Amino acid sequence: MSVQCLTEFYSATTHRLPEPLAPRVALEQVGRLVQSCHVLDLTPAIVLEACRGSAEHRLSLWDGLIWASAKMNGVPYVLTEDAEHGRFLEGVTYLNPFDPRFDLAPLLA
Repeated sequence: MSVQCLTEFYSATTHRLPEPLAPRVALEQVGRLVQSCHVLDLTPAIVLEACRGSAEHRLSLWDGLIWASAKMNGVPYVLTEDAEHGRFLEGVTYLNPFDPRFDLAPLLA
């Protein structure tokens, strides 16, 4: 999981939900994610790659950070509802877990 994902989770759960979480509760959830997932650091190299990816692949900078973190750490799949299901960018495939074509099998291999 990218650091970017943690910050987006906190922002989404405290601002964008119909019934937002209290900041304290969202912080507890972020803490649980940190404890249960391998969290990938943002580095200067990832920021530079995210900027390149943003320009070349028409990604937002924020989505570029997630893509670059995955690409540069050898993570083959990104789960998101914000990209076309099955889109492949330089070694990273986007999977939408809400898409009817979503298959968990590649993630378990």
